[in-house]
Amino acid sequence: MTIVSTNTVELYTGNGTQTEWPVAFPFLRPEDVRAVVSGTGGDRVLAYGADYVAAALPGGGGSVTTAPGAPGMVHAGEHLTLWLDQPFTQEMDLRNTGVLDAEMLERGFDRLTLMAQQLREEVGRCVKVPMTDQSTRPDALLEGITANVGRAELAALDAQDRAASATASAVRAESSASGLDAALTGVHQLREEVLQTVADARQDVLACAAFVPIGAILDFPVNTVPAGFLVCAGQVVTRVAYPDLVTYLTGGAVAANATLPDLRGEFRRGADLGRGVDAGRVVGSAQGDAIRNITGSLYNYIQNNASQENGALRTQVASTLNSPFGAGTAMSWSTLSIDASRQVPTASENRPRNIAVVPCIKAYHAPMSAAPVDLADALDRLDALAAIASPNVGKFCTMKCVGGGQTIPVAGAVTVAAQGGQAVAAGESWTGPSDGSLSITIPSDGWYEIRGTFTGMAAASGHFSGFITVNGALVLHSYCYAYVYSWTTGCPECTMSLKTGDVIRMQASTGVALTSGGTGTVTLTARRVR
Repeated sequence: MTIVSTNTVELYTGNGTQTEWPVAFPFLRPEDVRAVVSGTGGDRVLAYGADYVAAALPGGGGSVTTAPGAPGMVHAGEHLTLWLDQPFTQEMDLRNTGVLDAEMLERGFDRLTLMAQQLREEVGRCVKVPMTDQSTRPDALLEGITANVGRAELAALDAQDRAASATASAVRAESSASGLDAALTGVHQLREEVLQTVADARQDVLACAAFVPIGAILDFPVNTVPAGFLVCAGQVVTRVAYPDLVTYLTGGAVAANATLPDLRGEFRRGADLGRGVDAGRVVGSAQGDAIRNITGSLYNYIQNNASQENGALRTQVASTLNSPFGAGTAMSWSTLSIDASRQVPTASENRPRNIAVVPCIKAYHAPMSAAPVDLADALDRLDALAAIASPNVGKFCTMKCVGGGQTIPVAGAVTVAAQGGQAVAAGESWTGPSDGSLSITIPSDGWYEIRGTFTGMAAASGHFSGFITVNGALVLHSYCYAYVYSWTTGCPECTMSLKTGDVIRMQASTGVALTSGGTGTVTLTARRVR
């Protein structure tokens, strides 16, 4: 199925009567949907089958039905939380022989996608620092938590009861810190499992990428026609019954039917295709039997009453004449016969040595023989899943001009200059080529979101365009309108695949003279998204 939802958690408020709850996120098995009821008495974990059941819809998502009595009933003021608990296991078993089942492969993709979404939900609930904060580390964050606990203990010295409460809070904080460490360790382990699973799936796809195309003719050693095949018996097949086969045989989508070749009792011969051995033949045409010419020669009379043989010819004496031309001579009448069996094995037909088989043509893709799989697309999807767990995803760099504004003349596209040099405004330090332009050099292969901003003021109303270039080639054009003496901002933005060492720059073009604003109004950002 197609997974378009990125949500793996549903939250509902009960009223004491509702028992049906919709589930928008997709799931493969009903028991993978977990449920818990939260209220003033704490959390109440529901047991699947006893307290609730789930039902899936064909296109994804479904519903959960809670039991009307305790503990399944969600009372007024209580909250029901439904979330996906997809097991991190690999259940798909791809063999390195036979055909590749597209349904099985898609189900494996669905499992990996749900794992990645579930992992993202879990990571999102961890203690994190903002993307723009490059100074705070997770260990420093934990040290800060510990320091706050210490200050809380000192403040609790004012009263005995507050000191006891502060001590308990410190214990809980230390437990939370330990739990955070364990959660981070688990996240790293899950990431490695996802990467390994994707790598294994890539190998399985490459090893099992075999299928029989429509129109292929195969011989079978028994008189049983496999699913998806038809015997080549000269019969007419219709487009209604076998659309792909008729399209292949007729070379288009117009003909209503096609005739199969009748290969019963026939030997197949490779088409000449310009070699000159069997010239003039059309692919699919029949050819009658033939043998090489048999020749021989004999004298037209027999001397001395003796029989003669030459090749397949033979003469035998029929009657004798004694001394027809005088003493010492003898002649005879003879019978001339031709018998090829004197030279080669004979039968009622011409044939080579052979084994009888059943010739069949692939007519349709049966459920047991999977439909064709686009390997490039399958491997791209596996690479995309692996990229979700890549440690480089989310890293970015924003460069800004250090100095003042820049005047863009009324001309063609002008490369935005780094007036006074450029500096990292946020994120990583992906320095450009230092050629005076506002630029970023891509550090590694991947998909990047590129965004530029240019704020300027025009002396008259007119158009203003912003461009993004990669290695000098234009890849994006953003158009806007600049009002007289009003600040106008152009924001060209795109997402594309880039290679290590690619250089991105921003250009600007205007129909009226335009001057950029001060420091920080011209920026260029590249963010790794895959």
